Amino acid sequence: MGKNGLYDILFRDQVDSLLVEHIIRRGDVSPPRNHFHNHLEIYYLTAGERIYFIRDRTYHIRSGDLVVLSSNIVHRAYSTGDPCHERIILEVYQPMLSSIQDLFGKHGPEEFLRGVYGVLRLRQAEQIQVQSWVHSLMREMQERQYGYEAMIRCITAEFLAFIIRRMSQEASTERVTAAKNTRMLEIADYLAAHSNQKLSLDEIAERFYISKYHLCRTFKEAMGFTLVEYINTSRVMRARELLLTTNSSITEIAEETGFESSTHFGKVFKQYMGTPPLSYRKTFKGEFGVSGYKK
Repeated sequence: MGKNGLYDILFRDQVDSLLVEHIIRRGDVSPPRNHFHNHLEIYYLTAGERIYFIRDRTYHIRSGDLVVLSSNIVHRAYSTGDPCHERIILEVYQPMLSSIQDLFGKHGPEEFLRGVYGVLRLRQAEQIQVQSWVHSLMREMQERQYGYEAMIRCITAEFLAFIIRRMSQEASTERVTAAKNTRMLEIADYLAAHSNQKLSLDEIAERFYISKYHLCRTFKEAMGFTLVEYINTSRVMRARELLLTTNSSITEIAEETGFESSTHFGKVFKQYMGTPPLSYRKTFKGEFGVSGYKK
């Protein structure tokens, strides 16, 4: 699909609220930075090795390993020395999780996967099954025959059921279960959903009936970010998406993502991404922009 000196895009498409991306990477695009997503991310390494830092733990990921990250989990991936690797990522957004809820009855995957993160060391037979699910998703996305959206939901549901079953047996996965962490996840969800608005510490503390001091201290402990860092990261990740998938101007994107001005936007974006917004767009939009991407 696309080529660059650092990577080859073998596949990238999105249907409904599921995005699948298959890339061979020969080098890191930019220095690794802590970040998070507002969706479920499933990372499958098909070749090579990577180091994954997740919240407060470090994992050595090898070919055949599956990394699972629910929303708002701080993480960072970087090379072990040789940056060459091949990986497949599934980004599962909230509408997809909601659409398959009925297939599971009372307790759907959204409930089981909230606050979950970690690594699944797959056996060979499991690796073959995971590859089969991924290739089936890609085929449905490419061919788009009658009923392809229903097929994609069913395959995704089967894949998530497998992940939940394996996680219940896997010691290397973690769940954010403490009451204070669950509370902080709720606050994080609120901040991410309203990151395009002006948010004050007083307003946030009042909304969640918590003192400002306790909020700042506990949020940093639970999320790995200060409140300001979290809001800025959320804004930058949304701005990154808009830069790659729309033709909106830098000023329009700055306004839509809640920055005070395009100058402030440029400064913060460069701090987090290592390059100014316009340079980032020029470098990556041709490779990562998706025709028909649902914004």
